[in-house]
Amino acid sequence: MVNELYHEFQNEQPDFVLVYGDTNSTLAAAIAAGKLYIPVVHIEGGVRNADTKVPEHFNRVLTDHASELIFCVSNQDLKNLKNEGLGSKSFKTGDIMLDTVRIFRESSIPTENEVDYTNHALLTIHRNFNTDNPIVLGNILKNIGELNTKIIFPIHPRTMNAINSLNLKIPKNIEICKPLTYVEMLKVLKQCKYVLTDSGGLQKEAFYFGKKAAFVCHFDTFWDDLVSLDALKTLDPMNSFLPYESWLNEPMLLDSNPYGDGYTAKHTIDIIRNNI
Repeated sequence: MVNELYHEFQNEQPDFVLVYGDTNSTLAAAIAAGKLYIPVVHIEGGVRNADTKVPEHFNRVLTDHASELIFCVSNQDLKNLKNEGLGSKSFKTGDIMLDTVRIFRESSIPTENEVDYTNHALLTIHRNFNTDNPIVLGNILKNIGELNTKIIFPIHPRTMNAINSLNLKIPKNIEICKPLTYVEMLKVLKQCKYVLTDSGGLQKEAFYFGKKAAFVCHFDTFWDDLVSLDALKTLDPMNSFLPYESWLNEPMLLDSNPYGDGYTAKHTIDIIRNNI
């Protein structure tokens, strides 16, 4: 990726390269641009995890330090960057995902002919640390099978392949369906009771729809703000989920939203125009 992007940037000569989040392609683009002295702009920078063995943590730290401008989702992320000496080029503009939810919120209203998921919880599991370990994946299914809630599970191909290859049993309370489009996921989010997931993005999307979420993982979530707001908990796959079911079903009491006003793109573009 670094080599291919290097040649692409060399040919295109962009004024800057904008990267998002924490994927391998994010870091690759930052490295390639840096080698050509092209300014890098990092959206969703400053997110940190106490477990430095998490690949996403590694990608975020290196990308932030290679960037000319860094845009943060929350005050905590901005504080993290200041602690690393990057405060002068860092700005809190909010979460671009909230912009997307604002834009598509009306499209997320289910029609009369669509399936009603108001009595279901939403489940997504796809990360390799959950799907590639037979003991962990088997335990996740067992734990979910103990819950007193119907579960809608838009299943990732990685997860389906792992379940089939290991001949694992799907609990009776889990209803598997094909992967959903973004708008279809928002429709389920709008209706469902709560969310169980190993997706970083879905944790925040659940919050934007007023639904509590549990991060199914052996390490802590990146979104400490949601934990502080009592909107999110981390569930160890090797322990029972039952003690958390009553909490998940409780209504969320929101005092504040740490992730901006839903116009992150505008704030970000204004700062880029004034600084690049």
